[in-house]
Amino acid sequence: MQKNGFVGAELIKMRSRLSEATSHGEKEAVQDKSAQPKQPHVQPPPETIMDKEWKKATEKRWDEFRILKRDFTGRLTESLSALPEEIRLAKDHAEQLQRALEKFAHLLDEIESLDDSKWNKDSLSSELPSAIRRVEHIRLEYLRITSKLKAIQRESSAAEGSDSGRSFIPEICSVSWTQGFKIGLIFFMPIIIVLALSTLVLAIAMFFALRT
Repeated sequence: MQKNGFVGAELIKMRSRLSEATSHGEKEAVQDKSAQPKQPHVQPPPETIMDKEWKKATEKRWDEFRILKRDFTGRLTESLSALPEEIRLAKDHAEQLQRALEKFAHLLDEIESLDDSKWNKDSLSSELPSAIRRVEHIRLEYLRITSKLKAIQRESSAAEGSDSGRSFIPEICSVSWTQGFKIGLIFFMPIIIVLALSTLVLAIAMFFALRT
């Protein structure tokens, strides 16, 4: 009985020691957690001046790209809509030129066939009036064909002029205010210099005239 009581007392002591050790470890763990420094909240780096300038330059280039794209989209669309009519006119003109070429060749053969070296005094009175009528007919045909060719040439020149005018107007509209100011300054700079020098010379002359 004494042995059992001794063993029970020892077990109670060991249990109390274990509980004390466990509570002590928990306290140290809590103290370690409270002693750890708090990690600061990492803020993203602020946007630098270089990043702002790069972003601004990129947006400007993007605007230029969109303006250029819109401009040439309109030009290409206009060219595509105008080309079929120009092709039709060009084909019509080419056919008329081909007919004129064939007609000129026929008229040349016809006038070369009039060989007056074979005429004699007996046949001159009959051959000459017929030859004159044929030459007059050839002359009228030649004038009619050349008049038509000149009209074709005028139409081609007018079409080229209208195309150049249409292509020049968008170029003017696409010039910015700064570019227009520079172009105007370059154009009027000689006039401004001449007027300034003339005013200066006139002022000097009036100054000396008043002094005398």
